[in-house]
Amino acid sequence: MNEQLTDTKLRQFLLGDVDDLEREQIEKRFISDPQSKQRILIAEEDLIEDYLEDSLSPIQKQQFLAQYGYTPQHRRRLQITRLIKDNAMSGASAVDIAAVKRISFFSQLWSQNKRILIPALAVLMIALIAGVIFVSQSRRRKSEEANQRTSIERELAELNSTTASPLSSSAAVSMVLPPISVREVGTNHEITQKPGTTVIELHLLWTQKQGFSSYRATLNRVAETEQFTISALHLQDDKSGRAVILKIPSHLLRRGLYQVNLSGAEPSGPSSLSEEYTFTVN
Repeated sequence: MNEQLTDTKLRQFLLGDVDDLEREQIEKRFISDPQSKQRILIAEEDLIEDYLEDSLSPIQKQQFLAQYGYTPQHRRRLQITRLIKDNAMSGASAVDIAAVKRISFFSQLWSQNKRILIPALAVLMIALIAGVIFVSQSRRRKSEEANQRTSIERELAELNSTTASPLSSSAAVSMVLPPISVREVGTNHEITQKPGTTVIELHLLWTQKQGFSSYRATLNRVAETEQFTISALHLQDDKSGRAVILKIPSHLLRRGLYQVNLSGAEPSGPSSLSEEYTFTVN
């Protein structure tokens, strides 16, 4: 159909009063030609208006109902359009016409695209559920890690408390560690855990002239971000010099290189003076 679409021809098409060839040609123009599509949509609105105003002939009314009263979606559209028209004529403001039109639009959109929308919604729901599960698992994992860290630091605090029970010589492995600042180049302090060892006792030599009422140590395995803090440590006179003794449960240590940072602590806050130590667990 190459001729201009007339209003009469469009109305015949909307009422189903054209042959199959004409119908197919108009449908193709609806899909491919935006201007023709707009004209057909306007003609459809005019047709619905004429039906609601009862200005169609008896034959046209039968044709209209055959086209627009057959499916639930079409009947719903007629009901909504009638509602809009009645409220517009009566001047009522209680009905949100824009909302009703949106309902009509989404109803048509759903009806025309169910094959596409249903799988898309299913994928969206799966993604949302997976996201909720991921966030829930992530929060639970962080909570578990925080609880585990708190438990380890509590164990370290109890072991290094002044009220802790003395350790037997068979249960502890001791090592004197000088700070890196005074250690000889190439010196490697290695700890080999023996059967029955439960505690590693590090004598951290403090070479600074200034002393503090207490000390704080942080322990971490090199190349790992997690570290543990042990507070309320005290300086003692050791056979190798002044040292802070740090006790670590052997089950917390794995093979690898460890780092200890020791700093003075005062009631007013931590000191800028600190020493760094390293040791290797075999």
